Amino acid sequence: MLDAVIRRADGPVHLVGHSFGGMVALAATLRKRVPISSLTIIEAPAAALLHERGEQAHYASFRRMTDGYFAAFERGEPEAVAAMIDFYGGAGTFASWPTRLRDYAIETTHVNILDWSSGYGCALSLDILAAIDVPTLVLWGGSSPAAVQRANELLAECIDGSARLTVAGAAHFMIATHVAEIAPAIARHIESAQVPGFGSQA
Repeated sequence: MLDAVIRRADGPVHLVGHSFGGMVALAATLRKRVPISSLTIIEAPAAALLHERGEQAHYASFRRMTDGYFAAFERGEPEAVAAMIDFYGGAGTFASWPTRLRDYAIETTHVNILDWSSGYGCALSLDILAAIDVPTLVLWGGSSPAAVQRANELLAECIDGSARLTVAGAAHFMIATHVAEIAPAIARHIESAQVPGFGSQA
């Protein structure tokens, strides 16, 4: 689906993905089927990379959350998704959301579970990520769970020449809470990627 949208743009795009969107953007870049000028990843749930790089304690943190989340959904608990939201945003995050947003999260829980399941199945390694040859920026929140921060730090380490940014005081939902910090960082990254010759080496 993303490939089709990019093709309709009729030229290289600057691809920005948050959370599972970051995994989708990463996959699209790795497939090399569409023209991409730059890649920005904001807290992708790259749990498989933690496992591959031997970060088992951090990987287990992801697994404990999703195992409990999936089990609660299977039991028919209507607010099963709250466990995932609070894992990312801190205790009480789900309860603090407006009713409309909570209802949407509950209604689309089955989709989110499919996202997580496919995310765990997305193989990531140093060799795989070394194939990325577009200018890349990886961002994560300074107040996000340690496992989330480490997963994205590893992404930045494994993608040759990538830039990285820890957004102080931010957690996973930073695209809503820390726009003033994130938007300029993405703009600067896109501007630098448009400099002739930037990122031309694989």
